[in-house]
Amino acid sequence: MEFFQDLLVKLMEAETWVQYVSVFLISIVPFFESYVAIPIGIVFGFPSMQVVLIGAFGNWLSVMVFI
Repeated sequence: MEFFQDLLVKLMEAETWVQYVSVFLISIVPFFESYVAIPIGIVFGFPSMQVVLIGAFGNWLSVMVFI
């Protein structure tokens, strides 16, 4: 649990583009898209519509790769 808290703190201090990429990478894992990636993006202060689109695209991309 501490690992995730430390990771979130480090990401909060990171540059904006790193935060966007981290939301995208987290959303590649199915199920994490809606329960982890989108809330993290909203915590970073990004507009919710952008975060939802990034999360949906990351999830869609992973599904297309596996299909």
